[in-house]
Amino acid sequence: MASTVFPGRIDEAGLRVRRETARVVWRRAYELAERAEHPDRLRAALELNRAACHDASTIAHAFALGRTHVREHVSDADARGGLHLLQETIRCLVSDSVANAKSTRARR
Repeated sequence: MASTVFPGRIDEAGLRVRRETARVVWRRAYELAERAEHPDRLRAALELNRAACHDASTIAHAFALGRTHVREHVSDADARGGLHLLQETIRCLVSDSVANAKSTRARR
């Protein structure tokens, strides 16, 4: 049976790609936290955002993967660091979108 594709929705193949991208983003956040004792959080957030192809739902999914990992491996400090990097990435995305919304309103 062929799947129906609705506007604004992704098909199963697209969902698989997004899930795999989220896994890559989580692994990258973990590696960044593992490599540096005090990583440049802004640079790391930019790198993770690029790895997620600037897709907020992919970053959110990577965050969920990280949160699950931290729950299962409580003593893994690098995992907690990766989770903090993803939080910073989400914070940057939110503040950027709020700034864009304010500048759009100011132009009107």
